[in-house]
Amino acid sequence: MSHLGRHPEVVLYTVLAWMLWLVPVFDRLHVESGAVVASVAFFTSGLGMLRRKCDGARLQFVYPLVAAAWLTVSMLWAPNCDYLRGAVLFATFVFPSVALGVAMAVFVHVRAGGRRWILVASGLLIMVIGPVYDLGFHPQFYTYNHVFGGVLGPIYDDELVIRPGVFLFRLFTFVWAGLLVGLALGRWRLVGATALLLAVGYSQAGPLGINTPQTYLEEQFSERTSGDGYELFFYSAQVTDSLARDMRDEMDWHMHRLDSLLGVRPSGRVRVYAWPSADERARRTGARYTSVAPVWLGVPQIHVVADQFSRFASHELVHVFSREFGLPVIRASTMAGLVEGLAVALESPNGGAPADHLVAAAAGQEADFSRGVERALTPAGFWTGRGAVSYTTTGSFVAWLGRTYGVERLKQVYARADFERVYGKDVGDLVNEWQLYLAQIPVLARTAGPEARRSFSRLSLFEQQCPHYVPPRVRALRLALQADSHEALQAVVAEWPDYVSARLALAGALADVLSDTLTADGAARREAAAAVQAILHPIPRERRNALWYELAARAAQAMESERAASLVQESIWRTRVDYRRERTRRGLLLDATGGSVPSGLASEINAYKKWAQSRMFYASGDIEAARGRAREARFLYVEMGDVAMVPVLDEWIQRTTWRLTADIR
Repeated sequence: MSHLGRHPEVVLYTVLAWMLWLVPVFDRLHVESGAVVASVAFFTSGLGMLRRKCDGARLQFVYPLVAAAWLTVSMLWAPNCDYLRGAVLFATFVFPSVALGVAMAVFVHVRAGGRRWILVASGLLIMVIGPVYDLGFHPQFYTYNHVFGGVLGPIYDDELVIRPGVFLFRLFTFVWAGLLVGLALGRWRLVGATALLLAVGYSQAGPLGINTPQTYLEEQFSERTSGDGYELFFYSAQVTDSLARDMRDEMDWHMHRLDSLLGVRPSGRVRVYAWPSADERARRTGARYTSVAPVWLGVPQIHVVADQFSRFASHELVHVFSREFGLPVIRASTMAGLVEGLAVALESPNGGAPADHLVAAAAGQEADFSRGVERALTPAGFWTGRGAVSYTTTGSFVAWLGRTYGVERLKQVYARADFERVYGKDVGDLVNEWQLYLAQIPVLARTAGPEARRSFSRLSLFEQQCPHYVPPRVRALRLALQADSHEALQAVVAEWPDYVSARLALAGALADVLSDTLTADGAARREAAAAVQAILHPIPRERRNALWYELAARAAQAMESERAASLVQESIWRTRVDYRRERTRRGLLLDATGGSVPSGLASEINAYKKWAQSRMFYASGDIEAARGRAREARFLYVEMGDVAMVPVLDEWIQRTTWRLTADIR
């Protein structure tokens, strides 16, 4: 006990680690626990040095190893598949903070009479100023900090974005420590050298990756074009003329649509950054898989991957429009659920089961499922819950509020979530009304049950057995797909022969030859067909999915038309949950094989064809024909009772009508 009395830091780090054991994700040696331990280490090392009259600096670097040891022990019940990388990040976060705490203690001891409050206040100030400066004034979703190490990206990005800037920034923490020691001891050469190094480093913050200034970010894009109320930035080498045209068309339509729905217009020109890949966005902004709209910045903007533009642009633009009726400064709501719920409620329908139907289906399978919306509206409940559940339940609830009580009230309640003032009822009463509405939906989308089970079963970061761990085979496949390399895909399949996704990707790449009737001769098609069949053959029957059947059908088409027709039919039946555009292609393929299908499925394929033809007419500039085909498709969807696709066609018809009138003007 006397030994522990001389080293209370051992007890402190032990208790800290035990407390972290109780918190999911933080309960193992990784970046989250590293940030907490780094924060404690700064104050513990600094105050410990002052208590000992600036003696025992080396021990301050040893004490955090106690926490590291206990957080390693937790692997017995909290698996850490990413232990080595987690240990590196832990060390990167913790030890520079110790050095800064020690150096701050030396400075306070020599120059400020050992006043501990100065050290504590300085540490708290650094913890606050860093994120406010980085996130409040820069288009980024990461922040590095001299006290707590940093936050590497959005919580919904399961795969960490580890940029070289984090290691360079932590080296700067050591430089700051050297500067403080130099000032304390009067070593002016050291002061001059460290000050010069810091000045040069911070002046090159963008290129060095320690933060992302707006001007530096925009310099990365080679192309810039303007529209009505927006500016679109993209990489000309990775974006075709047709994709650029489609992105501008999407922006034109959604700017008009949201203006009409909400009766507001963004106060500034919206900057739209169309990134060539998720990895490139991650390198610049820290967000890999999460499309983002930093509403708190002075410049309204969204960040979307170019080839996912039509899928995410409408959602992110809702955030931009909601700035106009959000809280001052942060331009958002006090309730995270209202922020994302509004975006889900007003985004374009995508052909899947509507949010109302998904929640109703899940509520039918699990009692009190929809009651979770009250928890999802709060920041803690929203961000720690399953993403699909939080987004869908709040989206359904907010959409119901808008339909039932009007958009103006929705705009009024948005900023401060004062439901009683705006609606005269508390949120619990409103949730009860919403639940009654869900229970009375006459017909659910036929895919609502399977979609709900699939979507809502995805675990949150706090539920995953191995948070942040991405298996090597997944990383290898992603790199191969980005490189668009057959050889790289073949290498992935060779190294991981049981990896179904890699086999499907390789088969899909080879199947392109089967669709190219203009350049591929019969021998090439037969060779490609044989290769596709060889790649698919080892996939066990129970792991075959709709894509497997489609690729197999395209291969069989080169040799066995009847077999191809059977496989296409199976593919269509298995994709009744999703991928409607792909089903159109499968329907066209089925016609080419001369196969027959049941009448219900034939009607479905016919509707998809008309929907596809409408988009083709639209792309060619024949808007009137596009509207006509869309109306025919909508009629067929209504006949089939497809409540998921009818809203898609409703919006598409509105879009073609608006485009016609806009072109006339």
